[in-house]
Amino acid sequence: MTTVSWNDLKKAAGEAGFDPVPAGEYDVVVDSATVKPTSDGRKSQIATQFKIENGPHAGKKIFNNFVLSPDNPNALAFFFRHMSALGLNDAYFTANPSLERVAADLTGRRCRVTVSIREWNDTQRNQVDTIKPPASGPAQVAPSPAATAGLPGVPATGSPVPVTPSAPAVPIAPQVPAVPTVPAVTPPAPVTVTAPPAPAGLGTDDDLPF
Repeated sequence: MTTVSWNDLKKAAGEAGFDPVPAGEYDVVVDSATVKPTSDGRKSQIATQFKIENGPHAGKKIFNNFVLSPDNPNALAFFFRHMSALGLNDAYFTANPSLERVAADLTGRRCRVTVSIREWNDTQRNQVDTIKPPASGPAQVAPSPAATAGLPGVPATGSPVPVTPSAPAVPIAPQVPAVPTVPAVTPPAPVTVTAPPAPAGLGTDDDLPF
C-alpha cells in the first residue's frame, strides 16, 4: 500500500502558481517571456509569466500573452501601450528589434497589473485586464536592442559598449639627414735630409795632391 500526503501535494501544487489569485491589483515582475505562435498558428505572441512580488500572494504566478496582431490597429495600440508600461517605449522599437529580443528585454521588468477571474475549459483562471507602470521605484529605462550588431563596440546580445576614443596620433617631425663629417687632414711631418758621408780616403784640402 502506498501512502500519499495529499495535503502536502496540494500545497506544493498551489505554490507552483497555477491556481488563480483573487481579483485585484498586484505588483509583479516578469519572471519569464517566450515567443511562440498562437493556437491557430496565424500570429506570434509573447507568452509571459508574472510573479507577484509582495502581499499574501507573493510568489504566485499570473499568466498573460502579448499577441502581435498586425492586421488589428486597436490590438496593436494596446500592445504598444503595455510595452510602454513595462519600459519598452517608442524609442526602443525605433531600433526594429526582433520579437525574441523584445521577449528577452521584458524579462525582469516590473509593472502593476489588474486581474480578474474568468472560466476557461471549466477551469478558473486569472485574466490580466490592465498593465500599468510600477507603483514605486526608479523609472524603467528602455535598453538598446542590438539592431546595430556587428558594429564596433556593440555586442550581439544587448546594449552598446562605450568605445573609448584613442588619443590622436602625434605627427613625427621629418628627420634632417646628417651632414657628413670631413675628417681633419694632418699635415705631413717635415722630412729631415741628412748629407751623405764623405768618400773614404779623402781628407781635407791640405791633403789634395796639387
